[in-house]
Amino acid sequence: MRDRIEFVDGFRGWAALIVVVYHAFCNVFPINPAWHDYFWAIAPLNGPLAVNVFFVLSGFSLSIPFIVKQQREVLVRIAAGRYFRLVIPVFIAVMASYLVMSSGVVPPVGKRGGMLDSIVTFEPEFWDAVWFALYDAYFAFDLSTSYITPLWTMPIEFVGSMVLLGAVFLFGGLRSRWVVYVLLVCLLMVFDGYSAGIFFVKKYYALFIAGAMVAEAYVKIDVNRISRFSVPAFAIGVSLPLWKSGQVTDWYFASALFLVLGVFCSPSVQRFLKNKPSLFLGKISFSLYLIHLPVFFLLGPFLLDHFGESVFAKILTNLLLVVASVLFGILFWPSTEAGTIVSRMVGHRAALAWHTLLALALRVKLRRVSINA
Repeated sequence: MRDRIEFVDGFRGWAALIVVVYHAFCNVFPINPAWHDYFWAIAPLNGPLAVNVFFVLSGFSLSIPFIVKQQREVLVRIAAGRYFRLVIPVFIAVMASYLVMSSGVVPPVGKRGGMLDSIVTFEPEFWDAVWFALYDAYFAFDLSTSYITPLWTMPIEFVGSMVLLGAVFLFGGLRSRWVVYVLLVCLLMVFDGYSAGIFFVKKYYALFIAGAMVAEAYVKIDVNRISRFSVPAFAIGVSLPLWKSGQVTDWYFASALFLVLGVFCSPSVQRFLKNKPSLFLGKISFSLYLIHLPVFFLLGPFLLDHFGESVFAKILTNLLLVVASVLFGILFWPSTEAGTIVSRMVGHRAALAWHTLLALALRVKLRRVSINA
């Protein structure tokens, strides 16, 4: 199974690179307002769309082990280790951001250039950074106090993962699970923003459920039988962002889903996503996503001051920032591996505890049967 889903890593890698390019050219040091419109209109350059693709791919990757093995132990293991899978690389990236912001290398607000003057405008503090990396980034994210603003996705990634794993745990063995999943997607979309105690419904969670549905179809349907649907799926996925371009609408959710479906229906695209450059990007995708904004802060003001603010200078600056982000992504890649290792260790212990609980429950049941007999 591992060989069959290698292309998911490549897909994730290109999506991460698209986010970095988008942030450089459209957010941090935009060339001009027209560039922003171009990037929104062109799906392969659309950063917000790439983030939605991330969520669909997360739903796919998290659910497919259960779909293949049909063992709830797999879900327990993933759920128990999920926080550690995220928190270790996030912690290291946040502390790197803290070091950059507190080192004096970054110019004061008003002299950084571009969007850098409007984010991370507070005075960095060590214990504040630690708390943000361990808690706020997942459970109390606030853009105005964030050390890495792209971490707005972490609460969605973490809670969305739990919503998905819970849904698959409860309904993944039912024959009618497709009906349940569709209902869940509809409910999450309709009740977006609804608060139930400490839980806030976000329609982004629907993308995780949609990813699980794609995983079900992928395991059970021969890709060669549905390859003819790849071109229409891509066409729909590419064209939907043109509707109300410049705004993140529900069309972006559908667009992300259709683009993922297009990939899963196309053996040729899958082969491309399994080539060495794609797998390399997939390998560093998480570290690249986490570290690129601190890299922008570290090098962006210097490059902008050195090259100037002409159109050519901004293009060169942004290209260098993208290349530097990839290099730092390689440097910080071990942090994601550390997160994976710790996550598996915690998940293994959780699986053992799960087996123990099942054994105890079985003993209690057998004892009751023997007593009644």
